[in-house]
Amino acid sequence: MHNTNKAIRRSGITLHLSHHHHDRRFFRAFRVRLGRFLESHHMQIAIMILIVVDLLVTVAELFIEEHYVKCKTGEVSHGVETTEKTLTYTTFVILGILNLEVLLLLFAFGWRFFKHPLYV
Repeated sequence: MHNTNKAIRRSGITLHLSHHHHDRRFFRAFRVRLGRFLESHHMQIAIMILIVVDLLVTVAELFIEEHYVKCKTGEVSHGVETTEKTLTYTTFVILGILNLEVLLLLFAFGWRFFKHPLYV
């Protein structure tokens, strides 16, 4: 029979095994909850919306570059420059969110992430 309140004392340091075991269960449960959240229907819709918004932003950037930057005079208004910068930063933010999602999936699923057909 195993005692959950067991403590080991060595070299003046007391290790409480019950806390360590509890922490591991909490950590495992957290990873399971995180995985469920990341694979939820609402999260998948949010990711798809981000991908579509990123596509639209990229198309807008290409349009601005083609229409305004490569004009004959070579002069670009301040508003166009500001819009271009805003679109570029928007793309960076969206890509950062998508990268964070992948890192959280790796954390939640560990090595099983690489065995999942939709993630690899």
